[in-house]
Amino acid sequence: MAIKGNISRRGLLAGAVAVAATAAGTTGGTAAAASRGPAAGSPRAATPLWREFAAAPFTHPQIPFIGRAGYRTGSRPPRRTGRGFVADVRRYGAKPDGSADAAPAINRAIADAGEHGGGTVLVPEGTYRIDDLVRIGHSDVVVRGAGSGRTRLHATRNLTELIGAYGSRYGGDKSSWSWAGGLIWLCPKDRWASLTDAIRAKSWPFEGWTGNRRDEWRTLTTVAPARRGDRSITVRDATGLRRGGLVLLRLADDAGHTLLEHMAGGGPGPEAYFWDDKTKLTSYVPYEWPVRVTSVHGHRVTLERPLPLDVRPEWDPRLTTLVTPLTGSGVEGLTLEAVETPQSPHLLDGGTTGSRSSARTTAGPTTSPSATSTTASAWSPPPPAPCAVRRSRAGAPTTRTTAARARTTTWSRTSPSSGAPYPRPPGRSCTASTSRVCPAAMSGRAG
Repeated sequence: MAIKGNISRRGLLAGAVAVAATAAGTTGGTAAAASRGPAAGSPRAATPLWREFAAAPFTHPQIPFIGRAGYRTGSRPPRRTGRGFVADVRRYGAKPDGSADAAPAINRAIADAGEHGGGTVLVPEGTYRIDDLVRIGHSDVVVRGAGSGRTRLHATRNLTELIGAYGSRYGGDKSSWSWAGGLIWLCPKDRWASLTDAIRAKSWPFEGWTGNRRDEWRTLTTVAPARRGDRSITVRDATGLRRGGLVLLRLADDAGHTLLEHMAGGGPGPEAYFWDDKTKLTSYVPYEWPVRVTSVHGHRVTLERPLPLDVRPEWDPRLTTLVTPLTGSGVEGLTLEAVETPQSPHLLDGGTTGSRSSARTTAGPTTSPSATSTTASAWSPPPPAPCAVRRSRAGAPTTRTTAARARTTTWSRTSPSSGAPYPRPPGRSCTASTSRVCPAAMSGRAG
C-alpha cells in the first residue's frame, strides 16, 4: 500500500469521507471534521497537506471533494432495490449446474424486466456458464445473485472472441478491451448497438458521454466564469435547463494547455510540464462532467454537486446535451469468473473486465454490493459518473503469472469526485491489494 508521509491511500480516503461528510451539509465547507479528531482509519496526526484540505475541502487543488460521491450523490448508503417485476432466470431456461450456456436466458430475463419498466432479475444459487456477454440496457434493472460465492457466472470467452478486435484511438497495436467493455456490460440499449457496430466496422468509437464521436452534442448555454467548489453558476440562456435535468459541463483546453495544468493541480510542476507531445494526456480534454440541475432562477443555476474545476472563459465553457444514461441499474450478490489464460502484454488484453458501466449515472443502486470477481478487473465505472461500488473484491487472478496475487477491485480512468468505492463495512477484510480509483483519478485530473 503506497504511503506518502504518514498518510496511506486508505487512510487518506477514510479521512476524506469524514471531512467531506461534514462539508456536504454546509454551504461553504468547514474544517469541523478535522477539529473533532481523526476518523477510524485516518492518520493519528494531521499533516500540513491534510490540514489544507480540511480547511477548504471544496477547493483543494490536489485532493478532490468526495462528499457527494457515489450512489444518489452520497445522500445515503446503497440499498437493495429493484422495481416490482421479478424474473427468475431459471424460468427463462438458465441451468444452475453449468451444463449449458445460460447467457441467452439471463439476457432474456433482463430484457423482460426492462420492458416492464424495471425490475429484479434473480440468479439463484449455482454455477451458470455464460458463453456470451450479460447486457443490462434498461434503467431500474437489478441483477441479483444469492450471494458472493453462492451464485457464480463462469465466462468462457473474452470480448475479442465475442465482438472482435477493438483497436485503440491512440494508435499502434493496443487493445481498447484493456480498459473498455465488460463481461457484464451496463449500457443503454441503443448505445450498445451503436458502440458494437462501430467496433465491428473498425471505426474505433469514443466511449464517452456524447456518443461514439466527440461532436455528437448540442450546446444548451454558455457559462460565465466560476471557481472550483461553487454550487451555483451564471449562464447566458437558461431556457433549455430545468430542475432535475442532467447536463454536461464541457471545458476545452487552450493552446497553452492551461486546462490540463489546472486538472493536474496547478503550480510550478504542471506549469513547467511539456504537454504537446503527450497525446494520451491531451486526449483527456475536452473535459466533460455530467451533473444534475437542482434549481433555475433567471440566469442563476444551482448544481447537485460543487464544481470540481474552475470555469474560465479561455476554456470555452458551456453546458451541453449528452446521451441518455442508465439510472437505477446494478449488479449484486454474485461471483463472476473467467477462464484462466496466459497473461497478456501491457494494453493487449483480450477483454476480461468484470463489469463495465457505459453512460450510467446516479439515482440507482450500487454497481455491485456484495459481488466478487476473478476477472482481470472487477468493476469499471464510467468516467465520470456518480456510481458506487460497495463490498466488491477481487479473488484469484485470471492470468497465469507468479507475480500476481490479487487483481484490481475497481478502476476509473478520469472520473471526478462523482464515483467512488464505498468503505468496507467494519470488521470485513479487503482482499484486493489496492483500488485504481485514486484521488487524482476521481477528480478528473490528468497526470
